[in-house]
Amino acid sequence: MLVKRRGLSSVIGMIFLVIVLSSVVGYFTYGVDLIERLNDQVITKTMEMQDRTKEDFEITRSQISAGKFNLTIHNTGELPINFTRFWINNVTDSTWPLQNFTLNKVSTPQETITNIGQELNLQALESQAYTIKIVTQRGLGKEFSINSPSEEPLDLKLLVLPETVSDGFRTTLLLTVTNNMTKNNQLLNIKPTMQTPQTTGSASYTLISDMNPTEISTLGRGDTAYFTWIYEITGELDETVTFTTNLENGIPQNTASATVRVNDVLLAQQSETALISSTLATPPKENLLMFHSETDNTPNGEYQMFPGDTDTGGITISVETDNPKFFSNHGNAVNVKAGNWNGSLVYFSAPFPDSLMDNNSINMKFHFEGNVDPEDSTGNTNGHNLGPANKMPTYEIVGGPHNSGAFRFDGGDYIELNQESENNIGTAPDTTALWFKATDGTSNNQILYRANENLGNEYYEIGIDVDDDVYFTFLGGSGTPTKCESNGFDYENGNWQHLVAVRPASYQCILYINATSVDVSSVGSGGSNVDIDEIFVGAEDSNPGEGFNGVIDDLMHWDNYDLSSSEVADLYNTNYGDAAHLVTFYMNKTDSLGVIQSNIATDNSFPLKFLDGKANGSFLNSFNYTTTTTGWTNFTDSERLVLDLEFVSGLDMDLRIDDTSLTGNPESSFLQYPKSDESFQSYITLIADQTKTLTVYNGGPTTAWITFDGTRLTFDDISSSNIFAAIILQANSSNVNSNQDSIAFPEGSVLQLTFSTAKNPPATAGSTGLISPGNYDMKMHISGYDLDGKSLVRTINFGTVSVVP
Repeated sequence: MLVKRRGLSSVIGMIFLVIVLSSVVGYFTYGVDLIERLNDQVITKTMEMQDRTKEDFEITRSQISAGKFNLTIHNTGELPINFTRFWINNVTDSTWPLQNFTLNKVSTPQETITNIGQELNLQALESQAYTIKIVTQRGLGKEFSINSPSEEPLDLKLLVLPETVSDGFRTTLLLTVTNNMTKNNQLLNIKPTMQTPQTTGSASYTLISDMNPTEISTLGRGDTAYFTWIYEITGELDETVTFTTNLENGIPQNTASATVRVNDVLLAQQSETALISSTLATPPKENLLMFHSETDNTPNGEYQMFPGDTDTGGITISVETDNPKFFSNHGNAVNVKAGNWNGSLVYFSAPFPDSLMDNNSINMKFHFEGNVDPEDSTGNTNGHNLGPANKMPTYEIVGGPHNSGAFRFDGGDYIELNQESENNIGTAPDTTALWFKATDGTSNNQILYRANENLGNEYYEIGIDVDDDVYFTFLGGSGTPTKCESNGFDYENGNWQHLVAVRPASYQCILYINATSVDVSSVGSGGSNVDIDEIFVGAEDSNPGEGFNGVIDDLMHWDNYDLSSSEVADLYNTNYGDAAHLVTFYMNKTDSLGVIQSNIATDNSFPLKFLDGKANGSFLNSFNYTTTTTGWTNFTDSERLVLDLEFVSGLDMDLRIDDTSLTGNPESSFLQYPKSDESFQSYITLIADQTKTLTVYNGGPTTAWITFDGTRLTFDDISSSNIFAAIILQANSSNVNSNQDSIAFPEGSVLQLTFSTAKNPPATAGSTGLISPGNYDMKMHISGYDLDGKSLVRTINFGTVSVVP
């Protein structure tokens, strides 16, 4: 029995041993697994920390568009980034809670993403200030502020040029606004205001030219904006006028002041300080390649493009027929960072497609380009007005069929057009065209356009009847109206329709909807002439009972022309909004002979908006072509940059370049490139020991003379601190010196100015201190006076010039 017990004990002991060993092995395996998982977590965390150091981004643009934030973010790091959170705090309105929104926007390295904030359920006011923080999935966050001039003072400086004037002369006020805020604030819609000037004695002031520009839309940290006014000053000796400015929505005490004093002009030598500066030296412009009209030294006679001010009276280029190319010069290496390239194009759009350009003379043309009394862009008529406050249509800035401006009517609103000889209807033929978008109205007709005789029976009317059909009807004298009417379609469906009503003869009509003839016509009787003395849009008259419910845009009328069916189709297919022109832009790198080496960017069929040239074809505005590069663009000293514009379709556009008369917005046409280590070479080369003759254009408004004092060329070595200057010698081969001014320089004429060799110190003879070969920033400083006795001060930047032995 004892032996058996020992056997049982052995068995039990073995079982315990197995259990112990199993536990030891289990704990050992668990420990090893725990250490491995901890190690993995450490490795993962280390990798995340390393990734975070490779993650970076910049807020390159921030603005408020259509009542919402619109941010542009550039991924400057080495890894893809997922932007996850958008934190926003309104620092103007304390009732706002701190809010956050989900973004989930992904960008690859060096990619720029746009329209951040437009899709959020978040409204923003341009008059209020905000603090915003963007956070990535890895936890990187960047905070910045928008539009907070009321939080701390800005650097404001006001100058009067000149400070002393004679009785009855003018002075120019120059205000500089610098965004010197301590936070990384982006300011929007900078709008200075001029307070009531303070005078002494009998001094008075008259505003000649109001603030230019009217506002600056965006001002980044450290950037400076410039504004000018021109005043005429009168008064007795030593009387003064003090001007004070501040900013809308700024700190009330944040002001800038300057004083102009009345003095007599005793000697001719005093005129430079005593009389008006008719033009100011423009603020320096960085990274701009201006489009110039000169074609010499380009590969095949294309236009020059270099960083120098406009210097001629300008030329106009038809993009449709000319397909212009603009070449930079070669001669120095330029390395351009990644970023946005902006082509600021000053142009006006053709008023019609090609088929209508030569066959008619339009009498009225309204594109409704602002929330103001409509402007007839033919220039034929004026005095048009919106209805009173309770009957004024609502302006929608992108409410038209092509995202253009349009007016919305609510059934009682109207626009009254002034009736003159150009739009008096009268005898056939005539045509009226417009776009409309109608919704259900009352049980009555909805009037789109009506011209009528106030105290008579005669009328000319376009509208939608109670059956939702579109009609065109008119009556001259007594008799039966002539009427064209659509049939069997509901036009109160909330969709855009293009309507053309044609009266080819006295008792005939044709009605087109979307370029298709839809009329069921009845021939009327009566007089052949329709007499009218008032015209209404959107209503029957000033006390409307049959008002229109919907939106109207692009209203046109011809008094003496009936459009053909093909012309109606061309008009229907014309975009008068965001894509009036489709142009393909090629930006290439070439060798010195213009042979393409590589493509920098191509934008096919890039849409350019309609810019109305008005009646006289004047250049009133500009629109930007924008493209983005994601890496450095490097040019050797033998390579060029070319911008090639190829017209694709749409209305013809006339591009304006090299025009000295364009200031503010527009300011001629140019290409702005991202920051670079050096400026592109100009097309000017000087021989160090020879004189140089340069051409200057007088843009007016009067004849001028150039004086010796203050007229110079200056040279700033771009690679060292060396500076040189050249003295004026001749103007059109006539000597200019301290005893003699230049010959008369009439408006619109060209003057050849000859300068000495550049030296330090400057001198008309000898070789002491002669300029050394190299690349220099060259500026021409012109001093003189005009026919009215006002002084001229002008600085022209010629960009980087090459000086050779």
